[in-house]
Amino acid sequence: MIGKIKGKLVEVSGNIGLVETASGVFYNIFLTPSTLSKNQLNNENFEVYTYLHVKEDAMILFGFETKNEYDIF
Repeated sequence: MIGKIKGKLVEVSGNIGLVETASGVFYNIFLTPSTLSKNQLNNENFEVYTYLHVKEDAMILFGFETKNEYDIF
């Protein structure tokens, strides 16, 4: 399970953010509208709680700004 991701938000397409971690791995994460509105593309650290949804044909990563948002999901 991927519990939390920290890195730079380098690209946004719709509600999907591309986050680059310090190790050079990029993650596509579905983000909430509030998370997207507060975090513009920049070189500052970006940190989100994550939920990895595993299906037969896909693995989808959802990101949440706060632990409370994560718990509600």
